[in-house]
Amino acid sequence: MEKVILRTENLKKYFPVKRILFKGKTNWIKAVDGIDLEIREGEILGIVGESGSGKTTLAKMIQGIYQPTEGAVYFRNIDIHTLPPQQMKSIRREIQYVYQNPGASFDPWWRVGRSLEEPLKIHETISQREIRKRVSEVLNSVGLEQDHILRYPHEFSGGQQRRLALARILVLGPGLIIFDEPTSGLDVSIQATILKLLKKLRNDLGLTYVFISHDLEVVRMMSNKIAVMYLGVIVEYGDTESIFLHPKHYYTQLLLASVPRIKDLHGEREIFIRGDLPNPADLPSGCRFWPRCPAATEICANQVPVLKTMDHGQKVSCHRS
Repeated sequence: MEKVILRTENLKKYFPVKRILFKGKTNWIKAVDGIDLEIREGEILGIVGESGSGKTTLAKMIQGIYQPTEGAVYFRNIDIHTLPPQQMKSIRREIQYVYQNPGASFDPWWRVGRSLEEPLKIHETISQREIRKRVSEVLNSVGLEQDHILRYPHEFSGGQQRRLALARILVLGPGLIIFDEPTSGLDVSIQATILKLLKKLRNDLGLTYVFISHDLEVVRMMSNKIAVMYLGVIVEYGDTESIFLHPKHYYTQLLLASVPRIKDLHGEREIFIRGDLPNPADLPSGCRFWPRCPAATEICANQVPVLKTMDHGQKVSCHRS
């Protein structure tokens, strides 16, 4: 069994919201509220859920961008949020983040070659010759040409910008890469090319991924395990195929049933999650999903369900499971 590379314990992130009408009283948005996760080396963990469920906030705490309100993130058994700045610098090299819009993360005034060299200049003390060699190797690994280093970021297509973003983090040899909607805004054919590249790099380099996406079919194709998030908590967690074939939580069932299919256009079914996400600063009592759940009962509105292990090894937070 592979070693655990990353683990979170009771991870929470609350953002203060002041209510001026009530003399500065502060409410709290519980963006992430008690997450326990475990990722092993070589795994791909998919994180799914509606916008506002806390996926990106969780990922940014894993990467060290956000300081948790409570709880801990352990990377290779080290609590990263207790480290001094110099040691945290080495952790940032190991945990890399690929943003949803990679083009915006490049300096528009720098040629691509300079952007790819910069991480090595920050994190390593090697010669310029070795830097250029490393950049050349990583460009080749992501399928880009050597003369691309002379161009500016805006001269690349969306798919090429994602390859560039990959190249920039791969020069550091990270152990864990977090992808935030890596295929959004791309044509279907380009999506397939990017996903194939991600799988190849993972197999060739032994990488571990956290994969955030709204596209459930993409998550199914890419992930070994899936965490389903709703309003800052995990409502279901387990192996990918088990969750897709035997979803236990009503939210997971409705989420999967809401995926558009060709036959839906002919009126054969009409399944959707009713209502909108509640105000995160004023969460429902009990189970957070009960106001939208078709099977909610009195206990759902009054008692918070615990995440318990069910059939097929899935963990589910539901009173009726």
